[in-house]
Amino acid sequence: MVKTFNGLDNEFAVSTGSNVNSSPGRSKFDYPPTSSTNLTVTSQEGDTDPNLFEVGETYTVSWSGVSSGTILDATVIRSDDAPSDGGGVIVFEGLDENGDLAQVVWTPSFDLESWYFDNFNGGVPPEFHTTDQNATYTHAYVCFAMGVTIGTPYGPKPIETLSAGDYVSTRDHGRRKFFGRGAKPWSGPGAMRRSVLIRAQLAIIGQCACRSSIG
Repeated sequence: MVKTFNGLDNEFAVSTGSNVNSSPGRSKFDYPPTSSTNLTVTSQEGDTDPNLFEVGETYTVSWSGVSSGTILDATVIRSDDAPSDGGGVIVFEGLDENGDLAQVVWTPSFDLESWYFDNFNGGVPPEFHTTDQNATYTHAYVCFAMGVTIGTPYGPKPIETLSAGDYVSTRDHGRRKFFGRGAKPWSGPGAMRRSVLIRAQLAIIGQCACRSSIG
């Protein structure tokens, strides 16, 4: 199954050149992260579950902006959970169209750009981890059709009736705040039905010595 994901401009950043693997287990973001736009992530033929971003899987990743590029075989090197709120961080790595090693860090539903500028520590920009910090977790998108009921502290409710700020019941993390939903058309079987995409809010602030790093 081939599926394409489009990332918001404030939810991803790129690492190229000497920023890649700038220190053991970490990379620096290209500055400024706002120079990269229009992220597109496309799964490969034969991927039976493209919503599940497993370490070692490959996608085609492209972006525009000052440091535009394409990685045809971008390997997932990190598919991690965030320190709180049940979110995740996905890092891709591969050779761009010029044969240079590049990395893309994608944080769906989290304002990575604001986090970046908020976490300059004494003039030192934040970095991101390039390997999983929780080996038992793999990040995945979850999509539900309208009418599906979701468990809440007040009983099950149809997914389309939930609003930002409501609480839902989760299997692994207990009671969690619901941060929002978005409807999108579905092409293929059941195309007349709309689906609701659940996007987890991330909180990925972490500290390491005098530097900030994701995770």
